[in-house]
Amino acid sequence: MRRLLWLFGALAMMACGGLQAAEIQVLSAGTMEPGLEVAVQGFRSASSQGVRIRYAGASRLQEELQGLDPPDLLIGPADMLHEMAVAGRLAGPPVPLGRVGVGMAVRMGAAVPVVADGEGLRRAVVQAQMLIFNRASTGLYLEKLLDRMGLVATVAPK
Repeated sequence: MRRLLWLFGALAMMACGGLQAAEIQVLSAGTMEPGLEVAVQGFRSASSQGVRIRYAGASRLQEELQGLDPPDLLIGPADMLHEMAVAGRLAGPPVPLGRVGVGMAVRMGAAVPVVADGEGLRRAVVQAQMLIFNRASTGLYLEKLLDRMGLVATVAPK
C-alpha cells in the first residue's frame, strides 16, 4: 500500500502544471480493485488530487488501451507490462506493486486435499466434483497449467 501511495504522489507531482492539478487517469486490472480503492481514498484525502479509475479484466486491458489516451498509471499482469515495455509502449520500466495468488476452497466438512506438489494437484482436480475459476489472469494461468498437465478433458465436464 505504501508503494501505491508513493506512486500516486509521484504522478500527482507530474500531473500538476503550476497551480492547476489534472485528474490522474488509472487503468487497472479488476483484481486490484479492493486494495486500490483504499489506497486511492487515502491519497485523495492527503492530496485533494482527483483520481479516475477504470477497471478491466486482465485479459481485456490490451483492448481497453486501444484508441484511448494512455492512462497516467496502468496496473496489470507482469507479463503484459513486460511485453509493453519491450515494445516501447511504457514511459519507464514496470514497477511491481504486489502479487495475486491462486487459492482453493473446500466445502465445509469435506476432506481437504493435500496439494503439496503436481501429483497432489492432479489428484485434487481429478477427484473434485466441481471446479470454478475466473477467466482473468489467475484463471488463465490455471487453464494453461491444466492443459500442460493433460487435464483439460477431465475438467471440461466439471
